[in-house]
Amino acid sequence: MSLYYVRHGMTEWNKERKLQGNTDIPLNETGIQQAYETSKLFKNITIDKVYCSPLLRAKQTAEVICQNMDCEIVVEKRLAERCFGDLEGTNLEKNHVYLWSFDKLLCPHAEDLNDFFLRVQSFIKEIQEECKKKNILLVAHGGVYLPIHEVYHGLDRKKNLMSIVPGNCTVTKFE
Repeated sequence: MSLYYVRHGMTEWNKERKLQGNTDIPLNETGIQQAYETSKLFKNITIDKVYCSPLLRAKQTAEVICQNMDCEIVVEKRLAERCFGDLEGTNLEKNHVYLWSFDKLLCPHAEDLNDFFLRVQSFIKEIQEECKKKNILLVAHGGVYLPIHEVYHGLDRKKNLMSIVPGNCTVTKFE
């Protein structure tokens, strides 16, 4: 299976460095343009199935990328971004909190990081069985990339995981 992973395009909250999590923010004009540019990368690749997060920014990105593909977009709730609880909507530079610690709960109402990884990885294991000889496109979020990266390449959970989160509309291929 070849798995193509795309992080959603830019939103106003990305631009303002606000933490989005489960807050449902749409793409801005830059994000829409990024999705159009990313769609060109798939011009000569046959995608058999597309899965995306239920959050608007990922769905909009998937719709733009897939406009010339002959496949349906399946919304998969396990691809939703991690809930960052009371930190959602706050500025990343101002709150000075490390978001990816496995050792302690981030803040009230946040999703436990271990539970988040298990949620995403359960979906990946499921599609690895279902789609063995297919090209799959996933459109989701920066945080969702981390548990997928761990499945394919391993992950040192003690290192700064922010350093491997892809930019908006970046394409990563996993095999």
